[in-house]
Amino acid sequence: MAGHLDFDLLRSLVAAVETESVTAAAAKLGLTQPTVSKHIAVLETRYGTRLLHRDGRGVRATALSLRFAERARAILEQAAALEGEAAHGQTERVVCVALPPTVADLAVVPLVTTVRARDPALRLVVTEGFSTYAADWVRQGTAQAGVVYATPDLHGLSVMASFSDAVQFVFPAQDNLLQLGRVDRATLEAMDFVLPGRPHGMRLLVDSMCVQFGLTLRVPYEMASLGTIRQLVLAGRAATVLPFNVVAADVQAGRMLLGRAEEVALVRNLSVVSAAARPRTAEVRGVMDDLCAVLERELAYTAQELRRMTASALRLAFA
Repeated sequence: MAGHLDFDLLRSLVAAVETESVTAAAAKLGLTQPTVSKHIAVLETRYGTRLLHRDGRGVRATALSLRFAERARAILEQAAALEGEAAHGQTERVVCVALPPTVADLAVVPLVTTVRARDPALRLVVTEGFSTYAADWVRQGTAQAGVVYATPDLHGLSVMASFSDAVQFVFPAQDNLLQLGRVDRATLEAMDFVLPGRPHGMRLLVDSMCVQFGLTLRVPYEMASLGTIRQLVLAGRAATVLPFNVVAADVQAGRMLLGRAEEVALVRNLSVVSAAARPRTAEVRGVMDDLCAVLERELAYTAQELRRMTASALRLAFA
């Protein structure tokens, strides 16, 4: 490629891809429409290929320009961050990690402790959101690393390591369930469940299990908040499916009941990821290594505690 890569060219292409209009891109950047068109033409000439298809309604990105714009966006964000730090006379070292709430519940305290001991000058930022949100934040560069459900749709993400974690049916601590000591298919299908909405990883896992065993769960409540799901179970309004670490204290205190299915072990697979389009800095690699070590240790401890508690769990009979 001849010549340097001008940031103005990148900004024009990113804006045109995002707005699907050269005119709108020019307005967004405070430039004239001919200027944005010239910037894109320069890139097309440089790369010897068309980056935008023009029609009467605006412009459509090509597969190449979508990938180009994703990487260009990351470059521009990093450049803006460096400019801001330079303006304040410092270069702060920051790593942002995106975690699903159930993983944050398990890992945040030991992760903060581990990172602080290894690199006291590093600022660690943790953002919580369901797995699909966490994956998008890592792809977009809002977070430099994250933990997501290991699904076939991990495009744009680079996996460092993966882990398995059992998830459990969880019921309100109601006397009739305690007396029965078991939950059969009819009872299970008559219950109200509260779950995250699709396409969140936990919901897709439950949906897959239902298909496998021909179960029809009644889900009148969809909540995008782990705290709200827990409150509804504690209030006796619904059952749910969650990792054991989230409900361990409530189960031990008798506020919730575990369900143990003999026919199936529900398992979620978690991956520690970064964006495939961005190289991992030394700081990001260090935090990801710490996160992997924390998950391996905490998941092993949770599995040990779960084995201790399953003797008193309700038996689920899907047959």
